Order: sequence, then C-alpha cells, then structure tokens
Amino acid sequence: MYKHEKYPYGCIELESSKGLLKESNLEWLSDSYSKADIVEKSGEIFKHIRNNISDKEKKVWALLGGEKKNKWICLQVASANNIQKEIISDIKCMLPLKKDDRKQWSSKFHSNIFKVQYGMDVRCQKYRDMCEHFDFFRIIVINPEEYIKGNNNGEFDLIKYTEVKFAYETKALYWNPFNEEHKILEVIKNENK
Repeated sequence: MYKHEKYPYGCIELESSKGLLKESNLEWLSDSYSKADIVEKSGEIFKHIRNNISDKEKKVWALLGGEKKNKWICLQVASANNIQKEIISDIKCMLPLKKDDRKQWSSKFHSNIFKVQYGMDVRCQKYRDMCEHFDFFRIIVINPEEYIKGNNNGEFDLIKYTEVKFAYETKALYWNPFNEEHKILEVIKNENK
C-alpha cells in the first residue's frame, strides 16, 4: 500500500447514497462486511451473494473499501457474464492461505494432472492486500442504463463502458484496464477534458 500516502490514497471518497452512489445508479448488495466477517463468515456471505445476484446476465459490479462504514473508496470495478461467480472467487482470494488450500488441476484433455495452491497469483495477492489494508467492504451492482443516462457510449459495449467510466470517476485504487478498456478509458478521459 502507499506508505507515503494516507487514506483515501488519491481516490474519490464516496458517501453512501450520495453522488456516484445514488440509489438509482446501483443496487447495494448488502450491508458492509468487516475484515473479520470475510474470514469468519465467508460461507454466509457466499450464500447471500448466490441468493441475491443473478448468474444469468452480464453486469457491472464494484468492491468498495473503507476505514469507516459510511465512507468508501472504490477498490475494484469489474464486469462479467456471471458476476455471482466472479465476486465469490474474488472474496475467496481475500481469505488467508492455508496449507490445504489446494485443488486438483485439469487440462482440456486430462484430469487431475497436479494440485495447485490457491492464492499465489497476482489477482489473489491484490485481493489479499485489500483485506489487509481496509476494515470494511461493500459490494454494489451498478445499473448501466441509469449510470450512463445522458452519455453516449458510442461503439462500445454498455457494460464495459460503465465499468471503465465508474473506475475513472472513482479513481478505483486497484483497477487496471484490460484489452478494449484501454481505448474506452482514452475516450472517457477526452470527454472529461
């Protein structure tokens, strides 16, 4: 983490139900989760996510983090065809490593080739760093039609455009553009000059 900087680390500080977090723009998935909740009650969190988020449609979501429950910064913004699976996978990355966190790995043509250790890739390290540095977390689902209202997403996919725009406007701490998102980011930067 930025040892020379203090919270909010150059990010836009967000307050619940104001500005970018207006109720019409998004859906609060839940109350906030503490760091301890993620470690001790992950099963309950996963069940809540499975019961409240559809796994059937492409959506945009964001992970907020904070030192207090009502003031947030955006840590990560993402979109996926199945955000339910993605959110659960990302929260699992926040969990501490255990020696038995291994699973069988299979290739396209062969089963059980070797065991892989969870949590050793950059993505998992990123989420573990979030859990280490923030006390509270909140997951939101962003409504692209409401959030982008009045803006032209041009030739870009509405979901991807929304992801990039929200990340840009909140200065999401851990977000990085991927593939087409670089081009979308340049367009959004030029629109905001």
